[in-house]
Amino acid sequence: MEETRKALEDFFDKMLGSIQYFKKETYEEFFKEAYDRHRSLIMSLPALCEEQEADEDRMIGELAAVIPAYVKQKGQEMSKKQKSRAGMDYNLTMAVYVVPMLCYQRVPVNERIAGRMVELWNETKVTEYTLLKSEFGQIAGGFRKKLFGIF
Repeated sequence: MEETRKALEDFFDKMLGSIQYFKKETYEEFFKEAYDRHRSLIMSLPALCEEQEADEDRMIGELAAVIPAYVKQKGQEMSKKQKSRAGMDYNLTMAVYVVPMLCYQRVPVNERIAGRMVELWNETKVTEYTLLKSEFGQIAGGFRKKLFGIF
């Protein structure tokens, strides 16, 4: 579990450093390439849960808690002003990369992890912003529809 925890934290950090690709021209291609790079991690999560078949819900909860706990800790090391500014980037990273990648292949266990991760993110108030469960198709489709009619 320790190796997976570290891999999930690294995954978040790599996606956090990729916010600049969240643009109409680059998002879809970048998302798919990033998913391919992180596919082995993402697809290893169901096997970890299956190993704990008697306690799959507990394992899903443990995996779902890794990134929210990690990001909350990062925020505690910042000033209030830094934390507010970083909070937007953290939520965006979760909403456009982390959660959609977990749900991308529609693997039921990964979708449950993503759903629980969003719940924990909001329950523990990792940032001052609410996170909603999102999917790649919604986001990429939103760009094609001028980002949900906002622009």
